[in-house]
Amino acid sequence: MFCSFTTSQIEYLREALDTPKIPIKKARLTWEGSESEINSKKLADYGFVVWKAPNTVLLKEGDISKEMYFVLEGTVKVTVGGTEVAQIESGQFFGEMSMVDGLPRTATITTVTDCKLLEIDNKNFYTVIQTEPSIAIKMLETVIKRFRAQNEILSKSIWQNN
Repeated sequence: MFCSFTTSQIEYLREALDTPKIPIKKARLTWEGSESEINSKKLADYGFVVWKAPNTVLLKEGDISKEMYFVLEGTVKVTVGGTEVAQIESGQFFGEMSMVDGLPRTATITTVTDCKLLEIDNKNFYTVIQTEPSIAIKMLETVIKRFRAQNEILSKSIWQNN
């Protein structure tokens, strides 16, 4: 239930991150199935690349932290209450919910493989949202998809218990 980038969009992000910060022609990306666009080179300017080894905890359930990540390479797992509920792969993002509401993390995110991630801190998150509203729309879509999925699971659980 996570919004993701296409392979070509990931390549644009990688190129932007590996390119020196000099004036260059900016490439525009579209999220698959969406009219909105994201300027990958601008996004790369607001974060920094981190490399993490397998089994590294990036975000811990219940903690308050101020960063989100775009997975450029690799896979991470999402656990809630010690149970794995999802995996997030290259082209997807996570950590945006706490960036918006400031509440503790709802899940633990741990690397499964070696990962190359674009980390965006709280201050830069709001700058990106203001300068690239299409990102805000995509994050809203992701949150809604997650909410609907959780609502469906809860509804099924209630009906099974009655």
